[in-house]
Amino acid sequence: MLYKKMIIVFVFCIQVLFADKWDISRKELEKQGINYKTLINSILSEQHQFVLAYSILSKEDKAKGNVYALHKFTLEKDGKIGVHTVKLPIFFFGGIALTNKGRSAIVVGNYGTKILRVSTKSLKFKTIYEYKKGVSGYKANVFTVGHRGKVFLDGYFYDENQFSQGDYIVEFIEKRKKKTVDFVKKIDLKKLYNKLGGVPKVMNLHTGDIAYISVPNYKERQTYLHYYNKGKTEIVDKGLLIGAFAGAHHRLFYTVLRDKKTRRSYVKDLKTKKVWEFGKPQVPYTYPFISKDGKVILACTVDIKEQRMTVYVAREQDDYKLHVLLDDVSVGPFKLSNSGDYYLYYNNKGIAVEKMSSKE
Repeated sequence: MLYKKMIIVFVFCIQVLFADKWDISRKELEKQGINYKTLINSILSEQHQFVLAYSILSKEDKAKGNVYALHKFTLEKDGKIGVHTVKLPIFFFGGIALTNKGRSAIVVGNYGTKILRVSTKSLKFKTIYEYKKGVSGYKANVFTVGHRGKVFLDGYFYDENQFSQGDYIVEFIEKRKKKTVDFVKKIDLKKLYNKLGGVPKVMNLHTGDIAYISVPNYKERQTYLHYYNKGKTEIVDKGLLIGAFAGAHHRLFYTVLRDKKTRRSYVKDLKTKKVWEFGKPQVPYTYPFISKDGKVILACTVDIKEQRMTVYVAREQDDYKLHVLLDDVSVGPFKLSNSGDYYLYYNNKGIAVEKMSSKE
């Protein structure tokens, strides 16, 4: 069974929007019955101009078996945000990804034993997979990744007696006409971990074929950063500590602590082997996001004590020179669009989605 400690990072996306800025205040959200303190952003849509997020419901709802609400924030052409909500019959929210060209969202709940399909237009939902005693199946674990309408999960297969049949990254496929689902094996995790010489500390899954993985080697007192592509692996870098990293298809941003006094950040193209030094030496850049083509990167510096952060944007056309996007703002969740043109920021006043100027 796969219960290993792992942090999964994935860049969610948004495309072709009509306005330049959208705002919705915390007070307005709370008037809609949304508990802003528990609101967690999940997805920025690629094609249909909306944000999906979820929040924890009240004690009264929990007593009725509804622990989570799924919220759709529609980004209107006039810059306003519409709010729509549905309560989901799950007691644990595992993950969410878009499919069917953005018209549906796949929600993994109940510790990977229940999967729902939710219409992103009507928010109507249907249970399409659920654990059944005495029947073999697949249990998802810690993450759900969407890429171009495909959905990838990690977890393990089990037989009719619930004995594990191996840990795998799979592609989840719903066959709606046949009313069945498939879990297609993509990565044999045991085989991969053996090849890498250890269990990953962090895995950044881009698709079912491409991933960036950091693996500690405790004997050498080094951490290795690996690039996985269709069964083949290569070492990107190593150091005392591999910090934050975010990868697109073959473009990667990462930070490395080489020794106790030397910290560096880089952007590397795994195809051409070109490397750009990112920002200033010794600065701990964190919370990175990368656009689909790898040409735009967001990264932050954070004052943990004061709970403040500065957000930078860097572009390939400018040799990834840093420009300040937001200076000394409150710490909050962030997203970068698929195209690298828009960002979303949760702050203490509410939610903002805005187009970035090319001068930033």
